[in-house]
Amino acid sequence: MSLTREALQALIDDDEHGLLTPAVKPEPVTNADILANRFEDINTFIDEHARNPDRANRDDIGEFQLGHRLQAILDNPEYRKALEHLDRHGLFGSSPDESAVSIDDLLAGHDPLLDGLLDEGVEQSDAVDIFTLKHVPPPSKEAPDKVARGKPCKDFDQFEHLFVDCHADLRSSRRQLKPFRNPSNIKQGFFYVQRGMLCYVAEIGELVQKPKGADGRIRAIYENGTENDPLLHSLARALYEDGKIVTEPIDTYTETFAMPDHVATGTVYIARTHSTDTQLAQFEHLHKIGYTSGAAKDRVANAENEPTFLHAPASLALALDMPAEYAKFIETALHQFFSETRLDLWFEGGAEPREWFNVPVDVIEQAVELIQSGQLANYRYNPSVGSIELG
Repeated sequence: MSLTREALQALIDDDEHGLLTPAVKPEPVTNADILANRFEDINTFIDEHARNPDRANRDDIGEFQLGHRLQAILDNPEYRKALEHLDRHGLFGSSPDESAVSIDDLLAGHDPLLDGLLDEGVEQSDAVDIFTLKHVPPPSKEAPDKVARGKPCKDFDQFEHLFVDCHADLRSSRRQLKPFRNPSNIKQGFFYVQRGMLCYVAEIGELVQKPKGADGRIRAIYENGTENDPLLHSLARALYEDGKIVTEPIDTYTETFAMPDHVATGTVYIARTHSTDTQLAQFEHLHKIGYTSGAAKDRVANAENEPTFLHAPASLALALDMPAEYAKFIETALHQFFSETRLDLWFEGGAEPREWFNVPVDVIEQAVELIQSGQLANYRYNPSVGSIELG
């Protein structure tokens, strides 16, 4: 069937809802638009509060971020030039102060700090020798091929939300700060704290094997809108001295172990014994880490009659329902991770305490969270202090 010109015109004339009117393609959003919008956010803040946003205010993540955004703009001449027409609060100031003293003025004015610095009549022993370097160590034999220097991050808008989310995660304890211990812990997509500032490793370049391990240039983005490209081992040294590693986000068990109805389920359970056996009195945090395909409460209901429960009553401390295959993996991983604290005693009646460990419940929970985030391999359990450590 074909339409005549008249019939087609009739359809167009009857199109009261504009269904046949082609949509107008919006103009693409440019980097200049994004920069202008972000600067307008700063202007709006100043309109409302009659002051500049404070980048030291960590209690208000919005103001904190605006403060760092403003500082990044002030530090970047290109940004300032592009935004001059929007600077209604005079944030960029005026041209350099013409009253500033030049070097020639200082020398002509005999500044007391400079008096005698270049005088020829002063004895060498008393003169200030500005051409001889003192107390400067010789250059390192292993000097890097270039020095990494900070510079404004031109595409910081692509990373800004990551820093906002990371601060929110730290406040809500979804992420934690841990001591930095190993260069192998520097990975792409991870956060670190260097000298009190969040650092995000956006890229890791080609690594070259060296005597001290693999090393190469990385791209590090900082929350103040700057970036640099240090060697991996250079960043590691800085983090050793004054830094932390930020753990991956930890979701709740219900979110992580959510599963369809048709998937077979299992339970990793933590049980504590109520045995009165004197051999066990020395163990303050004795717990059984086990797996069951049934209900965990049923598993401990008849504990006093089962060898695996040491022929003693027991109660549940924690039960985690999840897909069966994953539950078996979690149980095995926990057994291996806490193997140093495994109970090694012999009980009459054939009791087999191979699933009993002297570990606090909260530490077992922490290990499960590290398994969820894929970070357990970077940690170890220290029985002497009863805590999990990077190592």
